[in-house]
Amino acid sequence: MAPPIRLITFDAFDTIVRPRLPIFVSYTQIFKAHNIAVSQEAVKRAFKPSFRKIEAEYPKYGRDAGLTARNWWGKVIASTLESAGVPQELSEKALPGVVDDLMRHFGTKEGYDLFPDVLPASLKSLPNPPHLALVSNTDSRMHTVLSSLGVAHFLEPAILSSEVGFEKPDQRVWEEAVRRTGLEGLDWEGRGGVLHVGDELAADYWGAKKAGLEALLVRRHGEYSDGSRREATEDLDGVDVVPDFGGVVDYVRKRNNP
Repeated sequence: MAPPIRLITFDAFDTIVRPRLPIFVSYTQIFKAHNIAVSQEAVKRAFKPSFRKIEAEYPKYGRDAGLTARNWWGKVIASTLESAGVPQELSEKALPGVVDDLMRHFGTKEGYDLFPDVLPASLKSLPNPPHLALVSNTDSRMHTVLSSLGVAHFLEPAILSSEVGFEKPDQRVWEEAVRRTGLEGLDWEGRGGVLHVGDELAADYWGAKKAGLEALLVRRHGEYSDGSRREATEDLDGVDVVPDFGGVVDYVRKRNNP
């Protein structure tokens, strides 16, 4: 008989939180506030390749290169402006203020919102409720985002790649979550009953499976964030998929109270 679910680790972006507006829309608005005239379409085309480029050059949000979150995102923003066709002299002059405004905007609930179906209390109210934690490939601003949205206390510990120095699908992120949670009788060698929930097939679902955990893949209907990793050809055959947070609650309810 499978053990009850004692610990659930959640991904953040497109699992728990989402941008209030599409990222390219917020970027364009703040560019405009700094007298940078560029179309939303140009920013939309430029953002994702710029993000991927800087992510490849400086993984883990630049932690190993000694970059701060502001330094790292400054490179993404500068690359986005360049790729969107903004003249260099204009972008360089405006860049410090633009970076400050974007860092602030995406550091609280001003820039992010919870998905409407995300109700952590619904899991905590179950008989034999599991402990909830966060495992996310992101920078330290996620702490303030979750706090401002009123859910940080539900998701402790919060394991962020920029702070621990490794990122999903590296199993060490989940090892760290299990260690910091400190549940009696639960350690990495005896990690039955640990479930990870996320929206990325490779990093979240297969990463957790390879680490020896259970996993659920969230697939909501509609649009996703500009940085989400989804391929039209992805194979979901044999993958345990839930449509929303309620699907996670149902899974745990059935598992812990057969």
